[in-house]
Amino acid sequence: MDLQQYVYERTEGLQNGQRSLYGFSREGSFKKWVLGIERISFASPFSEWIFVTVPTTESGVSPEHADEQPYGWNGHINDYAAESAVWYAFDLLTETEAQEFMENHRPEVIFEFVERGHPERLQVRYENGRWIVVDEIEEIGGIGAR
Repeated sequence: MDLQQYVYERTEGLQNGQRSLYGFSREGSFKKWVLGIERISFASPFSEWIFVTVPTTESGVSPEHADEQPYGWNGHINDYAAESAVWYAFDLLTETEAQEFMENHRPEVIFEFVERGHPERLQVRYENGRWIVVDEIEEIGGIGAR
């Protein structure tokens, strides 16, 4: 399933005032974690921060600052967040560079977060011009523990 459809399905039944970390907003920013205590506070059931990890690609390209992962993201989970994570992790500077990189290396992005009090994990991969859901796990343990 592609990520855009997945996000739509996760948000279509929301009641007025009910919030979700999934959505179509392009707002958000990344944060590099400095202290372990930050990871604990941002992984609470009330956190709106999402841990984002960009692993080494299947073709062997590693993120520029892999030791700084997971990153914190405070926006919605969607195509834009996945692509932004790749730009951030691999220090991509232009649309052309990013497009070539994603087509040639098929990067993956892993989102770990707490949704409605339950830890979850979503893994996506860039394939054939779109982000697809590779794996989804609800009720995981150890979010952000690296």
